[in-house]
Amino acid sequence: VFNQLDEDGDGLIKLEELERHLSEPGVGAYFTKMGVDVTEVGKLFTLLDEDNSGSIDREEFMYGCLRLKGEAKSLDVAILQREVESLRREIHAQYERAMQLQPSDGSNRPQTSNPAMFNTLRED
Repeated sequence: VFNQLDEDGDGLIKLEELERHLSEPGVGAYFTKMGVDVTEVGKLFTLLDEDNSGSIDREEFMYGCLRLKGEAKSLDVAILQREVESLRREIHAQYERAMQLQPSDGSNRPQTSNPAMFNTLRED
C-alpha cells in the first residue's frame, strides 16, 4: 500500500498523494478494514506523520498503521491518561513559576490566576 500511495517514488507520502489515493477501492478498503475513517484525510495524515515533517516515510507509515489498527486497547487508554495527567502537572507547575515572577502587589496578574482551573481533570 505504501508504494501505491508514494506516486513519485521518493520514499515519502505527501498529503496530496494520500488524498488522491484514498478514493481508490483498494487503498480505501485497507484503511477501512483497520477501522480508520478515510473521510478524515487530514487527521489521518497528521497521525501518521510522527515527526511533523509534512511527509510520511515507510517506517512512519508501517508503525502508524499498526498503532491505528483496531479499537483502542485499555493499555492505550491508560497510557494516554498518564500522559494527560503528566501534562496537567507540568502546566500547573509552569503556572506556579509564572505566578512567583509576578509582583507581590498583584499588578499585571493574568485574569485567569485561579489555580483551581488546573483541577478540572478527574484524578482516579
